[in-house]
Amino acid sequence: YITGESRDIAEKSPHLEIFKDKSVEVLYLVDPIDEWIVSDIYNFEGKKLASVTKGQLDLGNLDKEDKKAADKLEHKIKKLCERMKNILADVVKEVRPTTRLKDSPACLVGDEHDMGASMEKIMRAMGQEVPESKRILEVNAGHPILDYLNTLYEQNATDERLSEWVRLVYEQALIAEGQSVKDPLAYSKRVNALLTTVLASTVAQAPK
Repeated sequence: YITGESRDIAEKSPHLEIFKDKSVEVLYLVDPIDEWIVSDIYNFEGKKLASVTKGQLDLGNLDKEDKKAADKLEHKIKKLCERMKNILADVVKEVRPTTRLKDSPACLVGDEHDMGASMEKIMRAMGQEVPESKRILEVNAGHPILDYLNTLYEQNATDERLSEWVRLVYEQALIAEGQSVKDPLAYSKRVNALLTTVLASTVAQAPK
């Protein structure tokens, strides 16, 4: 299952990419009280209810081939993941490759027993104090963005651009799940810097 503010937000979540690819049905829970209720129900007709946004993904034989492919790429970006974790140490507790993603470069997941992002948002809206919890950034090792970041890391692990773009990957993962970034101005500056770099390169390569 997946929780969200609306069906539209829930069904566009990057967490669903592998499930759509494997034709695995997922419950959309869009009522604010659903996350409380589902934690109490725990299972239905002998089947354990599991959030697609928490814990390690395990689809058994369904993603067996995906895991084999991911294992080959995991070694390639192992050091990059460690560097990303250092860069994002204030907001994430781990950076790891995943088979959860097909099209997106990254997504955020919680440990199995962590409070979900939707629940945290609801609690804050009710004026409740919610302890700061760090989540896990899962990355798609086969995505071109991760490939580029890995090349940049191998060229210069302390390159300031690497830090900025890793932050941007994290912030986009937040936005993709319906969350807001803490510093919109800093996010805007990162996006503008990236656009400037891309446009400059495009203009330079354009035929005269």
